[in-house]
Amino acid sequence: ANTTARVTEIWPGGLLRLEGEQTIVLEGGEQTIRLKGLARPADIGPGNTIPSTRLADARIEYKSRKEPSVHRRGLLAWLVGIVF
Repeated sequence: ANTTARVTEIWPGGLLRLEGEQTIVLEGGEQTIRLKGLARPADIGPGNTIPSTRLADARIEYKSRKEPSVHRRGLLAWLVGIVF
């Protein structure tokens, strides 16, 4: 997955502290990606992108939350609906 991050701090020696969060709301739930880590300016590529494998002290969290669906029918109810 791709997400955006911002520079929250510049450390001695030029290291950049990056943090970002992205939440995607989908039908039936939401997905959140949180990212924190340190990057060297030299590792930032074209388009201001950096692979997560180039982050030091990386912390990447992925959470998925699904909403219970009151409209979802079980298999038996679905089969009965087909027959009748």
